[in-house]
Amino acid sequence: MTIKAIAVKAGMTDSAVMSESYTIQPQVATPTAEPGSGAVPAGTTVALSTTTPGATIYYTTDGNTPTTSSNVYSTPIPITGAVTIKAFAVLAGMTDSAVMSESYTITPLPQPQVATPTAVPGSGVVTPGTPVTLKTTTPGATIYYTTDGSTPTTSSDVYSTPIPVNSALTIKAMATKSGMTDSSVMTESYSIYVPSIVVTNVKPAPAITGLPNGTAKTASALGLPSQVEVTLNSGATIEVDVDWLVADASYDPDSKEKQTFTVQGNLVHLPGGITNPQNLTASIQVTVLADSAKETDIVRVAELAPITGLSNGTPKTAEALGLPERVEVTLDDDSKLSVIVDWAVSEADYDPKSKESQSFTVTGELVKLPKGVTNSKDLTASIQVRVRAENEQVRKIVKVRNPEAIDDVKNGTRKTASALGLPEEVRVTLDDDSTLEVEVRWDVDSADYDPDSEEKQRFTVEGILVNLPDDVENPERLGASVKVTVRAATRDRERDDDKKDKEERRKQPETTPQDQTRTVKVEAGNEGIVFEPLEIVRTTTSKNKKADEVVLHLETAKVILQRAEQNQKDIIRIAIDDLPGSPADEILVTVPTNALELIKQQRVALEIRTKDVVITIPRDTLAMLSDKELYFRIVPITNSQDKKEIAQQTIDDEIVQRATGGQQVQVVGKPMTIETNYSNHRTRVTFPLEDVELPKNPDDLQAFLSTLAVFVEHADDEKELKTGTIRYDENGKPVGIEIEISKFSTFTILSLKGKQLYVEHPAYMVGYPNGTFQPNRILTRAEMAAMLASFLQETGQSVPQENGVFADVKAGHWAAASIQKVRDAGLMSGDAKGLFHPEAIVTRAQMASIIAKWKNLSTTKKDLPFADVQGHWAVWQVAAVVEQGIMKGYVDGLFHPDQGLTRAEATALFNRATGRGPLEGMTKMIWKDVPQTHWAFAEIAEATMPHAAYQTADGTEQLADTREKQTGR
Repeated sequence: MTIKAIAVKAGMTDSAVMSESYTIQPQVATPTAEPGSGAVPAGTTVALSTTTPGATIYYTTDGNTPTTSSNVYSTPIPITGAVTIKAFAVLAGMTDSAVMSESYTITPLPQPQVATPTAVPGSGVVTPGTPVTLKTTTPGATIYYTTDGSTPTTSSDVYSTPIPVNSALTIKAMATKSGMTDSSVMTESYSIYVPSIVVTNVKPAPAITGLPNGTAKTASALGLPSQVEVTLNSGATIEVDVDWLVADASYDPDSKEKQTFTVQGNLVHLPGGITNPQNLTASIQVTVLADSAKETDIVRVAELAPITGLSNGTPKTAEALGLPERVEVTLDDDSKLSVIVDWAVSEADYDPKSKESQSFTVTGELVKLPKGVTNSKDLTASIQVRVRAENEQVRKIVKVRNPEAIDDVKNGTRKTASALGLPEEVRVTLDDDSTLEVEVRWDVDSADYDPDSEEKQRFTVEGILVNLPDDVENPERLGASVKVTVRAATRDRERDDDKKDKEERRKQPETTPQDQTRTVKVEAGNEGIVFEPLEIVRTTTSKNKKADEVVLHLETAKVILQRAEQNQKDIIRIAIDDLPGSPADEILVTVPTNALELIKQQRVALEIRTKDVVITIPRDTLAMLSDKELYFRIVPITNSQDKKEIAQQTIDDEIVQRATGGQQVQVVGKPMTIETNYSNHRTRVTFPLEDVELPKNPDDLQAFLSTLAVFVEHADDEKELKTGTIRYDENGKPVGIEIEISKFSTFTILSLKGKQLYVEHPAYMVGYPNGTFQPNRILTRAEMAAMLASFLQETGQSVPQENGVFADVKAGHWAAASIQKVRDAGLMSGDAKGLFHPEAIVTRAQMASIIAKWKNLSTTKKDLPFADVQGHWAVWQVAAVVEQGIMKGYVDGLFHPDQGLTRAEATALFNRATGRGPLEGMTKMIWKDVPQTHWAFAEIAEATMPHAAYQTADGTEQLADTREKQTGR
């Protein structure tokens, strides 16, 4: 602005005009500090700034007002104590800024906190007397604890020695140390495990055969045993009384036909402390012969295995000496019969008062012969008995090494031991681990061999061990067996004894050779890239029946097992193809004893793969097989008339009709018979779907697959319908339906519209004594072992007798037998120090690994949609279980492999892996802490409640008694 002025005074001339011009000078922006005033940690730096570009900041830290002579700011100012920073900014041509003032104090350093104590073992169910160890990672800290549920203080008990848990209690503990903050309070709760001894399995009683027609319908007349063997959850086996329900058996003593029937029995008079919560029953199969109008004569009495191992002074009675009540005889029509023996024990050269070793023979008269059976030659039974001397040291036979199979015996060879080349002796193993050659007497007469037949014959000859040394006993009456193959007769093409067959041959453009040899593969692993050639022999009979025979000899087994070990493969596979345009009528597969023993030692699984079936024998099953050779006979039913008859019988069967509710039943693929020489051991069988016309539409395909089931008709007339599991290839295409069986039979794949299978499932998991299940509690390794062992027990695997393999699992541990069982099955193992860590948690990755081994899963996937699994040690196991739909990821797109698995989650996963449940139809709570609104209520019901149910196409189960009430059945 411009100011102009003049000055005037009376009597004086006015002054000149003054003119002055002014402008406003801008002010520099006041500096700011970051951080501002307050308490800060020592060493914190304060940054000063102004928004006026080019301005210079002057500051002081002594409380004085800054001037242009003060410190010029260039770098952040460190705070090392209480201080006040004052600052202003200047710039030429501008007014100086106002003065900024910020005050700081130092935040005191926090005291470190003592580490919270931990308890080993942690919360859970423990056996009485279990010691709980408390510890903290802070050196020199003192731990105070309470066991009455109150919060501990420095006036509480000072921890010095492990705290024994003898009743339900809660331990709370804290740790203190001078100069540090007290730790948080640890809380661990314990309840006492009181093992309940329950019956988990009933061994079927040995079948009774050859009873005469018209035998009275009573337990005594039928010869039913008074006791059966049962297995307890502790792993022990005992004999218990049985009340046979003979009246309910489907046996008509007035019928003249042959009858084979099963008698069920209730377990009664169980010893104190033992219960049967699943109401398991005993069973025995009985065969009554048909009535025969003509008389048959006894021509041979079976030789009985010697009785050894009797203690000195055994009473001179048939019962005390263990003489059998019956003996098998052969009649003149080649049929067999079991007849009663009246032993003349009083006439035997045996003195029970003698202190010396005694060997003597007891003879017996055949009595109570059935009507129409005679004994014109007055044949008698006899048995050799040995009673040991007082204080005699003896060795016992515990194992018999059967001879190698005898192959390629000439057709027409006489039916004698010497002619067939049977060895006179076999090697046995004694209980002191020594071995011995002992004499064997072969029962050739009973062998299924006809020297007059011109067909190829394969049969087994059984033998008993005789003439044992005085210091060797055979208390288990172990016997020997040898497999013999007699080749087919060479056909005389000029012979004219079969005119029709000769005319048929003339019509054929060329004659199929009698024998053809080609090469197939025995593979290691699932990729088919590690293999060895294996010879397969095609034999064609005079009736144009084609048989393909494969023998996995020892040398080939050695090579492929060595390559499997080098390539870290845990399965070997015999892959048998078909001759193009000439499929085999039957396939014979043999693994000789020495090759089988080698496979057992390397602990690999064995798979036999043909066009029509895949048989997988897990390594734990192989380990439990006897020392005999392994043999399979696979016969696809291809004859149209046979297929039609089997299909109709299957469709009309009561089990099938009940499962489908009267809706449409369709036979899919070809029926098949599979025979082998073992039973009561878990085996997986997969039937390929490549010849089945599958729907193209994805929805229709899934609907069709859900209707599939396998009807199984066993040789003993037992029948069952198995839902099975659909298996897929790496592209997600369904390739087969897999079932698990314990004995082999005839199999037919069905499509059942409205499929509803009747199933009976035992429980495989338990709750706690206080009536809770604790669904959110993390599963322990001991609990996992118990669950797995219950499934292995269902499939007929024996409970191990050896205990104490792991140093931290004593013989008295509640899960000791289960841990041993899953270890022997190769499903769980310990660490390098020989510890199992039974109370350690199970992670989701570990669960995936266990399921992959248990179900023998594999995958070809190279990656997964889970970022947290890439590079993880269990990546392929996770891929395998996810591919099969057993495990899934979370909504966040991750798998969380190292997250602990809750007990509720475990039930859902086990149910999926075994094709069970969830169980619907429960109208009341089972566990106090699992309401019906709980997400896993039906899964937990399936796992913990023995039940009968109807299983629908989607796998869901409806409680049977609820379903029957709903349908009025």
